[in-house]
Amino acid sequence: MKKTVLLAASGLAALLMCISCKPSTSGKGTDGPDDKPVDKPEVSGYGDPKTLPGWDIYKAGTYRYGPCFINNEDGSIDAWFASPGGYHGDEDQMLYNLTTPHNSPYQVRNGDAAQYFKCDREFHAVQICCPTWGSSTESMTFKLFRWDTDYATTVAGEPVYQTREVNMADNGWVTLYLNEDAKLDHETMIPAGEYLWVATEASSTAGIWANNGTAASTGGLSPKSFIKGIEKANFQFESRVLTTYTTGALYWDKITYQHSEDGGKTWTEEVTALKPTEFSLDALSCCDPGVARWGGWYYIGYTSTEDGRGTDNNVFVARSKNPAGPWEKWNGEGWGGMPKPVIQYHGVGNKDNFGAGEPCFVVLDGTVYFYYSWNNADPETRVSTASADDEFWPAHLEYKGVAIDKKNPGIQSADHSDVKYRPDLKQFHAINTAKRMTESAYIQLWVSDDGLKFKLSGTLRGSGMQKGLHNCGWSGDAMGIQDPSKPQYIGYAYGLDSWGQWNTWFAPLSFSK
Repeated sequence: MKKTVLLAASGLAALLMCISCKPSTSGKGTDGPDDKPVDKPEVSGYGDPKTLPGWDIYKAGTYRYGPCFINNEDGSIDAWFASPGGYHGDEDQMLYNLTTPHNSPYQVRNGDAAQYFKCDREFHAVQICCPTWGSSTESMTFKLFRWDTDYATTVAGEPVYQTREVNMADNGWVTLYLNEDAKLDHETMIPAGEYLWVATEASSTAGIWANNGTAASTGGLSPKSFIKGIEKANFQFESRVLTTYTTGALYWDKITYQHSEDGGKTWTEEVTALKPTEFSLDALSCCDPGVARWGGWYYIGYTSTEDGRGTDNNVFVARSKNPAGPWEKWNGEGWGGMPKPVIQYHGVGNKDNFGAGEPCFVVLDGTVYFYYSWNNADPETRVSTASADDEFWPAHLEYKGVAIDKKNPGIQSADHSDVKYRPDLKQFHAINTAKRMTESAYIQLWVSDDGLKFKLSGTLRGSGMQKGLHNCGWSGDAMGIQDPSKPQYIGYAYGLDSWGQWNTWFAPLSFSK
């Protein structure tokens, strides 16, 4: 028996989503030892970048991939990452400590399971996470009581709510309401107060997840867990109080934010910047951040899908006055409310392919260059443009074509591109991973004079590159302008040992003159 934990769910989503675009399987790589030489543009000033010795800024764990870096005028760095998701609902109302993974599945046939909590505000429902050891035929009775003096007195009284769950889903959440009508009436709330839920009359492999850790440190809920009516120290069942209406469903990825004042050596504590919106078109995931700032706003582009397989993705955008949010998502006509895509995928066989996603920005001479992946079967980067002076620019994006064609000339296992503008060369430069997630993975360099059509110009390889690297990003200023006379950086996820368990590498760049 094994619970489909968040790591596993998010790792699978990552497999299907942005970190697993279907690459071309035909032709040789264009930069390997047997490849034809690539013509390099003749330029003056600083030339191609090289990586300097770097370090891990995240150790798996799970993952922090697809980094987006902005160099600020004061020399500090803002960074956004695709990070493992969670469950829809109020995460501050967990009755167990999220920092301690659940590790103690309890079979309720061995004795009643129960948990006390105190909630200082009205709430919608209580949810309890239940393993069934792979069975789909298990059943269990759940009761919700108002707390009265002690455990024995409480369970001797009448329950507020009682339900018999049958054919339980393995690792599913069972929900306890105020009454049966509250299942459909999303405005019916349970009054604030002290409560006890009890799980009893269980079939053979119906259980409750728990962890051998401390109670939740947020929300003031003071939970206490009981087995056979006896309180268990350093033990908490996995449940939560829902203060708003929610399905409690899993979402795969979210976007987190960190800040560094010392060139990436140390970072502020990670905070959640952007999460999916429940009951919306991006409810399953927010990943692959691309961020820029102009006109007083931060804009973040990201990937999401309605397809539970992680395919058929679309591109979304949100804006904020602050790098960590809160964000107003583009709703199709303006900012705020339920999100709608700014790039809708409609490729051939769209339900079986990655689709559109992985955006990035360059803002130059009053024009927004909006780059994004478009993968039917082979990966390519497309570009659309709009006026940077237009507050509603997502509604007026004009498609300009395929900027980077990674199936021609037969690039092996390439992923998304991150584009910057080099004013010293008056050129757009882009990077992406090739032979991704392999021991021989490396980074390709692309160049364009107009930002609309790119050609391959070189590679980043060598001992400083980490094996299994993928989903890279590099730095520029808030509008995607890269000045090589100032410190610049590159980052990516890497690792070969376990799927979805990747470190995040960060390294300074040097530019030849």
